[in-house]
Parts: sequence; structure tokens; C-alpha cells
Amino acid sequence: PLLSAAQCRKADDWADDGYICTHHPDKDKASCAGDSGSPLFIKEGGKWVTFGINSFGDRIGKDPDFFADVVEYGACV
Repeated sequence: PLLSAAQCRKADDWADDGYICTHHPDKDKASCAGDSGSPLFIKEGGKWVTFGINSFGDRIGKDPDFFADVVEYGACV
């Protein structure tokens, strides 16, 4: 599930508005080492759109996963 911006910053004060955070307690569904650069898709209006790009996370299934927001950083991608 997606976390709010406040939850994202609480998890890591380094995170700014350019990041999207997700958290899934099941480590088999959370991001893992080697996942950096992989997309985060969100279904909007019946279509899947790229919403973020995996950036970092710490303890798998315990801490949020951080994704660069493609709207914020789209020009760099």
C-alpha cells in the first residue's frame, strides 16, 4: 500500500516530496536488493501507469520502500 507523504518522511527524514513510499509487511511482496530502478505501477482509470522508480529501502518488510516520483523527476528519467 502507498503511504502518505508524512508517513514517508517519518520513516526517513531524508525523503522529500520527490519520493513515494510503499510498505508491505510480507517480505515476499516488498522491494529487495537488486530491485533498484524497477517500476512502481498504479492502476488509474483502468490503465496501468508508471508512478515511481524503485530507489531504496532498508529492512525488507519492516521499513517502507522508497520510489522516485516520476512526475517530480520525469524530466531526468
